[in-house]
Amino acid sequence: MSPRLPQVPTVRPFALAVLVLALAPEAGAQILRVPGAQSNGPPVHVSAEVGFLDSQGRFDGPSQTYWNLGQGIQYRASLSFGTRLGAFGVSGSTASLPVAASTGLGTARGDVDQRMLLATFRSPDAPRLHQVIEVSLGMAQWSGLDTDVALPTDAETRSAFALLVGYGIGIPLGSRATVSIVQDLGTIVGSKQDVPAGTTRVVRQYTTRLGLRWRLAGRRS
Repeated sequence: MSPRLPQVPTVRPFALAVLVLALAPEAGAQILRVPGAQSNGPPVHVSAEVGFLDSQGRFDGPSQTYWNLGQGIQYRASLSFGTRLGAFGVSGSTASLPVAASTGLGTARGDVDQRMLLATFRSPDAPRLHQVIEVSLGMAQWSGLDTDVALPTDAETRSAFALLVGYGIGIPLGSRATVSIVQDLGTIVGSKQDVPAGTTRVVRQYTTRLGLRWRLAGRRS
């Protein structure tokens, strides 16, 4: 009688199928990782702000008058693209300011429009109350001078270099919106054309802005 060989246990097809089905979800999760909608690409933000602007006066070379500028409401819109360091973008603003232009014959009163086009940097947002630091530089313009006494070169646009540094707080509203309160210190340096020697071309202005920032796409910066 021939000796019997030891039997090797066999795996039933049903048990094997159960094992494959049990391991498949875990393996699939490790191989295919689908990013969520919140993590696709860098963040893109739009902002709308309204501010209270207080400006110092300036000597206007074209009309040879001193403009005593007052206070006004500023409207500002921005578009920015986020990185790990913060958000870089562009902004535009407009405001109408009262002006009293002193001449040798008296004072002409009216208003003038101020426009600004700036390249901007803003510190990253956070999902909680956080500080906001902004630096902006670009061009400022005064245009549309309208006074009760005709002044020389009223229609001319006056251009200047602008640097703004702002600090404030950001308050998140949900996962996409942030309300911010920022105060800017602006330094505006005008043209030296027709400005008398010893007369400053620097104008300081202060702006307190309240704004809503909305994330259109991408993850939180």
